Amino acid sequence: MLYLIIAILLTISLIFGVGCTTKTNNSKTEQIINLDSTTMYDKEHIEKMLKALSVSEPQITNSIGAMCYSPVMKASSAEYICPVCGEKTIYSYEHADFILNELPYIKSSIKSITKIDCKLDEIQFCKNCSPNIENPELCLTVNIDGLTEHISCNITFSDIILLQEFLNGSQIHKDGYDAETPLKNHLYRIEELLGIKL
Repeated sequence: MLYLIIAILLTISLIFGVGCTTKTNNSKTEQIINLDSTTMYDKEHIEKMLKALSVSEPQITNSIGAMCYSPVMKASSAEYICPVCGEKTIYSYEHADFILNELPYIKSSIKSITKIDCKLDEIQFCKNCSPNIENPELCLTVNIDGLTEHISCNITFSDIILLQEFLNGSQIHKDGYDAETPLKNHLYRIEELLGIKL
C-alpha cells in the first residue's frame, strides 16, 4: 500500500511539475557566449562577446569592497633583471613598487589567459635594451585570428583581470577590494587591450 501511495505522489509531481527544477534564464543580456576550453577565440567570436557584454545587466551582490586592508609600505628601490638580455637595471622609488609588487602578479596571471594569443613586452624597463626610454611602460601584444597584431601599453594588473573576466564570460568586475561593478563599465579599456572596437 505504501509503495502505491509513493507511486501516485511521484506521478502527480511529474504531471504538475512539482519537484526539482533548474531555473534557466534565456535573456539575451544574461547569455554568456563561450566555447570549449581548448578553442582559441577569433575576431568574430570576440565581437559577439563584446556586443553581449555591452547590453548586459548583471546583478551586483557586493558593491562595497573590504575596508580593512593595511597599507603596504612602498619600496624605495628595485632591481630589474631583463628577461631578454639578462642585464640589471636599478630603479628608484617611482617605478620600484610596480617592479617589485605589481609586475610579478601580472606575469603570473597572464599565464591563465588561454583563449587568445597574448604576451607581455617589458623591454622598456631594461636600460640596456631601451636606453632612451625615461618613463618605461609594460606593453601587451595580442594576436587574434582575423586581426592584425595589436600592441597596447601602460598595462596594469587591473588590465589583466579585466581580460580574464571578459574572456571567461563574466559580466561582473571585481576590484582589488572585492567590490563588484558591471564589467561593461570597462568596455572601452577591454576594446583597447584587444584592438577591437564595436
